[in-house]
Amino acid sequence: MQFKPLPDPPTDDPLDTLERVRSALPSTPEPNLDCCASVMAETAVETRDEAGDWLTFCRALELAAAEPDGYRRTGRSATLDRPSFGPTFRDRVLGADEVIDTLEAADDPLTPNTLFARLDDADAIPRSARRRHGDQLEAHWTDRIRRILGWAVAFDLVERVGDGYRA
Repeated sequence: MQFKPLPDPPTDDPLDTLERVRSALPSTPEPNLDCCASVMAETAVETRDEAGDWLTFCRALELAAAEPDGYRRTGRSATLDRPSFGPTFRDRVLGADEVIDTLEAADDPLTPNTLFARLDDADAIPRSARRRHGDQLEAHWTDRIRRILGWAVAFDLVERVGDGYRA
């Protein structure tokens, strides 16, 4: 299963924010707990929609689990388990593996715009995204690629080189 929501990585310390989101969740689901409100209270996340994206991203990274009675944090820590996020991120976040594969195959650093063009040429952008975003596909996916790259840097999967990135 791959997850679509992907928050912008914070500029200060993305792993610290992930850990604060995870810590805002109970260790066992509490049906009366408003997890989005808890995330907003413990972090700089300002809206319920953003909090929901963070919760889903934590699920993708296996930092949180959704159960019938609500969310709960897992035993995995964002700060202690940093090296293990690479494979999980690539497998469970929509587009991450394709972006990093494209960087790995490149001889030179690539910008988000160039990555979009290569993914588009390779038909690596989901058909559902093409239908949903229509004329806005390039803008939407270039932004998604930028966020994927930000998290890939945080997880030590790629490095930023000038205006581009390389694996």
